[in-house]
Amino acid sequence: MKIIATLGLVALAVMPAASHVSAIGDTGGSRPVGTDSAAFASYNGSVIDLRVGWGTAVACLTDGKTTECFDSEKEMRAEIASSEAALHGFAGAAPSAFATCSSSVYLYSGTNYTGSVLGFATRFALFNLSSYGFDNVTSSYKIGACSSTFYDGAGGGAPTYPGNTSAGVQFPGMLGGWNNRIGSIYIA
Repeated sequence: MKIIATLGLVALAVMPAASHVSAIGDTGGSRPVGTDSAAFASYNGSVIDLRVGWGTAVACLTDGKTTECFDSEKEMRAEIASSEAALHGFAGAAPSAFATCSSSVYLYSGTNYTGSVLGFATRFALFNLSSYGFDNVTSSYKIGACSSTFYDGAGGGAPTYPGNTSAGVQFPGMLGGWNNRIGSIYIA
């Protein structure tokens, strides 16, 4: 699966192993499509529901519509590099700068940029973190080239995180009262 080369939209996720995998079965690459289709990820020939658990998967790559999981962050990053290389090998196939950000927004489950990490590079999109099993998990973050807004609730629900989420900002811990509280993000 070449998400970056195909769609020009990128989001990536790294999660700790969860105790439960919901294997839906080998669908031969096809999956149910719906509002939560990004929650269903291909992983080692099966489909898992990220809202239920990640099983032994530790890294996932998504464009907000399709998701592929890997056994390690290194494996996922190799896929990203491979997709970017393939993308630049085709004249006129580069994604629009309007739709993607040159560097990602990363949310970490641990302080000081540790633990699992969920990252997005898709611009002008609102992401409900519950679709990726990352609702109320964020403990630190790094903002890439595109500013973001963090929300307490799903669907951009108020209140908004009062800390700085401008482009290029990073914080090793959330402001007081906001640890493990982010429910959705918008990337500008």
